[in-house]
Amino acid sequence: MKKIFVIFFLNLIIFISTFSASTDTIKEIKIMADKGDLEAQFDLGELYYDEEKYELAEKYYKLAADNGNINAQYELGGLYYEQERFQMAETYYKLAADSGNARSASNLGVMYSNQGKLDVAKKYLQLAADNGDLEGQFSLGFLYEEENPKLAEKYYKLAADKGYSKAQNNLGLLYYEQENFELAEKYLKLAIDSGNPDAKDNLEVVQSRRK
Repeated sequence: MKKIFVIFFLNLIIFISTFSASTDTIKEIKIMADKGDLEAQFDLGELYYDEEKYELAEKYYKLAADNGNINAQYELGGLYYEQERFQMAETYYKLAADSGNARSASNLGVMYSNQGKLDVAKKYLQLAADNGDLEGQFSLGFLYEEENPKLAEKYYKLAADKGYSKAQNNLGLLYYEQENFELAEKYLKLAIDSGNPDAKDNLEVVQSRRK
């Protein structure tokens, strides 16, 4: 019993020391953030977001974002999107996207697509795709499926060949529609291996058609 108590006491000391160090670190970051350090403001926003203190996360993200921190602009856009404050999400995603942030460009493109603004959606998804964003490549492929299947294939394949399961699944279906059953099976099997929930049923349809 004594040994157990000693171990518990030592663990308690370690926990208190870690908690104290963590608290001290947060205090240091807050001091820097309140002095105008953009990285500290962003980091503090991240910490508050992880703690689900969203008003404080918004405050510090916004301080950094409004002074040009691209990561803060992206995260703030995401926070506003989660809160269904779509106009604000658009504003901050656009700031980051126009500064070259591919993830923001992809999210913004999807937003515009959902609003039926297809030309501007393609503009931002193209920006994301050209910068290697897999979701952007997939979403651009999806937009091109009806009007330009060759471009749809191109952008699906870019993402699919890097392991993006949604693109693998859709590319498999695109090949199925073109009656290229060999490639359809190839990409649907890849999608299954990547954990896509729809690919197994889709593969069964393709295989039944080949019999």
